[in-house]
Amino acid sequence: MRFIAFKSFYVKDGDLFSLAPMLAWVRMKDPLGDVFTARVISDEPVTRWGIRGSLHSCAVYNLPPYGHIYLVAPHPDSQVSVDPFGLEWSANHAIALERVTSLRKAALRIIAAHDAGYEQLEAILRWAIAIAWNDLPSARRQALLREQGCQITQALVSYRAPLQAMITKAFGGRRWQIGVVDGRDAPHERQGVIYVGHAWPPLQAAIL
Repeated sequence: MRFIAFKSFYVKDGDLFSLAPMLAWVRMKDPLGDVFTARVISDEPVTRWGIRGSLHSCAVYNLPPYGHIYLVAPHPDSQVSVDPFGLEWSANHAIALERVTSLRKAALRIIAAHDAGYEQLEAILRWAIAIAWNDLPSARRQALLREQGCQITQALVSYRAPLQAMITKAFGGRRWQIGVVDGRDAPHERQGVIYVGHAWPPLQAAIL
């Protein structure tokens, strides 16, 4: 599936309901299997009213009481619009793939879909790589760092608490926002943010 993303649902008696827009998702037989699906119909652009899939953090933020987070994707026959920053999509027809019970399992599914040739949102793919980093072969990790060193390292630092702790400890132990920049610079502060080079040797050693 292309554009696998996250969405929060209110769950009642085994049925799924999403917000913004408020929709009841229907379990039905589909060429993709026995899945929950939803469709909206409007003459307005899909970016205004469409069903949205986004980052895991967004789904957590919007999670209602007694709700669950699911992996979702645009249905293959849907009209899709992707956010300019690659953070979310909107579609007129979407499916819920599975409930997220393990971030590692969700991340591996996203990576597997990418490896099979299905386009993924860049921010969500980097999230998946960071979460499943230890499951990737060493050669692939090294290739990712060569090709997207700064971006991949930023994702790893953002989603891995031990890396954050190592960087803040090197800078005195205070909690700061951390930004990753090109180069081998040791952690240093600028305008209230700790910056560290993606190739700073202790950080590279911890990542590899």
